[in-house]
Amino acid sequence: MDIQQLKARLRMRGIRPTRQRMAVLTALSRASGALTPGQILQEARREYSDLALATVYRTVDLLERTGGLRRIHGVDGCEGVVLATAAHGHHVRCSRCGRVAEFRSCDLEGTMEAAARETGFVIDHHYLELTGVCSGCRREGQST
Repeated sequence: MDIQQLKARLRMRGIRPTRQRMAVLTALSRASGALTPGQILQEARREYSDLALATVYRTVDLLERTGGLRRIHGVDGCEGVVLATAAHGHHVRCSRCGRVAEFRSCDLEGTMEAAARETGFVIDHHYLELTGVCSGCRREGQST
């Protein structure tokens, strides 16, 4: 996704595309995996050198609330975020290199209904993250 598409997505959600927000989005758009707020800060300062960590956290929270980001559990267990390209999607993360890819198929209705019956909960949200080995890491493993 290019920077103009990201800007348009912000505007569609009623969010002003400030220089700080665009620096955060640019950093995320360049990443192949999830970034922690500290990593976002480091990368985003290439675009906006005065960016503060508090601004990164506020931007991440805002973008997550509006559906622009999704939280991912990183290779080392540390939580990071990635851009969301669909209104409803989930991610698969490479357990070797940390690469993240989004997928949209989600057939969890039966599981959610069973969980609700079993627990008495009213299920209003779900989070699905899968891990595996990406094609690049599999190729590297075959060549060694």
